[in-house]
Amino acid sequence: MSLLNNNLKALQAVSGLSAEKLAETLGAREPVRGFVTASVWNSDTERRKEALLKLNPAGVIAGLKALVTLTGAQGAVIVTPVEGVEDALLNAANEAELTLCIEKKAELVKFDHRDDLLVALDEAAALAETLCGLTPGVLLAVDDGELWEVPAKTKVTDVISVPFKAVLTDHRFWSPAELADMTVGKLRSKSGVLRVLTDRDCLADRAKKEIRILREKSCGRCTFCREGLFQLSAIAEDLTTGRLKPQALDLAKELTDAMRIATNCSLGEDAGCPVASLLSAFPQEVEAHARRKECPAGVCAAFTTFYIDPNKCVGSRECVKVCPANAIEAKPGYTSMIESFDCTKCGACLTACAQNAIVRVSGRARIPEKPARLKGVAVEAAVEEEGPARREGAGKRKRSFARPAGASAPAASKEEAASAPAPVETPVPAAAETAVTDVSNLAPASERVIRSENSGKRKRNYAKPVKSE
Repeated sequence: MSLLNNNLKALQAVSGLSAEKLAETLGAREPVRGFVTASVWNSDTERRKEALLKLNPAGVIAGLKALVTLTGAQGAVIVTPVEGVEDALLNAANEAELTLCIEKKAELVKFDHRDDLLVALDEAAALAETLCGLTPGVLLAVDDGELWEVPAKTKVTDVISVPFKAVLTDHRFWSPAELADMTVGKLRSKSGVLRVLTDRDCLADRAKKEIRILREKSCGRCTFCREGLFQLSAIAEDLTTGRLKPQALDLAKELTDAMRIATNCSLGEDAGCPVASLLSAFPQEVEAHARRKECPAGVCAAFTTFYIDPNKCVGSRECVKVCPANAIEAKPGYTSMIESFDCTKCGACLTACAQNAIVRVSGRARIPEKPARLKGVAVEAAVEEEGPARREGAGKRKRSFARPAGASAPAASKEEAASAPAPVETPVPAAAETAVTDVSNLAPASERVIRSENSGKRKRNYAKPVKSE
């Protein structure tokens, strides 16, 4: 196995082989009117396998030469944005007498290669291995580790050395039960990168990030890919913020099924995998977010609450120093309190407290409503120089809210009251001096209304009817 080594032996061997000889080793292939086009899959957003163009250009060219001979294609095309590989690829193509074109593009547009045979770079290198009588392996990388080659019969669980909750590859989540007896050859990972997720990782949040990555890579030509990713992005956002409606899960299932068959490239086919695999393999994760409104991993901020355990807090106020939002209130002689209204849930206070008094919970929790007095500390003696231990504005803040219409103005301070001019008194005429100038328009005695003077809320008194004599 030498997929990651420059296979000069295969390059020399393929030059003199006919289609019949190649078919004995590699099998027959359907005729192709266009070219043999090699690239990484569009859904491979990791693009780690493009390293073959630098590490094994001879093997890639040898595999393409074999396919061109078997299919009768006009030549070969390599689509890649990688710089600095042109000379090695063109020199190998000249040695193999292969017509080669290199397109400097980040993505392979399938519409431009409708008459071509599309192959992955590692598939071409594997054909070169087979020409040399070797059994090609599978290229893998765990998380951000180096790309390496393992036998195809290796179990997936054998290459992962830590306990895991899920494995993410090609934007799809795999559960431990699904991977129990699966080999890397059967897994057929297009990217070859296995992302190991533990109990500290939230699968719903990770699905939202995968959808965002796919939306950035999508060209937007396919309606189901473009609109489907938009809808799935909104569903994933609602799932992680507690706003998901029950019928949205049914919509997500319909979208992912349609996107798999109604799109025109590997990115569109795999675009629904993050949500589809989450719904099928991890229903308990979806249930926790959608029904119970909690995040098992404690990652989703919408379900997370921070508070200070009064039994552990010693009043050191180290948490106050690191809080970027000034959301922690500290009073000498008392335990500190986190103001949930201002807390941004950044988690900076978790590592600052030496007593581990900061508690992070997901879902419902019983949070102390007021600070507790520190044990063995007199409040009067606890007052000390504030200094840098207390951030400006970290004390109890006064919030000003908009005054409703018609509300009275706030009371003036003593200085404002002393400087304000005295009110001018306006004489009010006595009731007896009030004269009625026109009595013709007065209502009957039974309907007259007598209003009391100086009354804020008007009181209506109705006169009794006059009895006739």
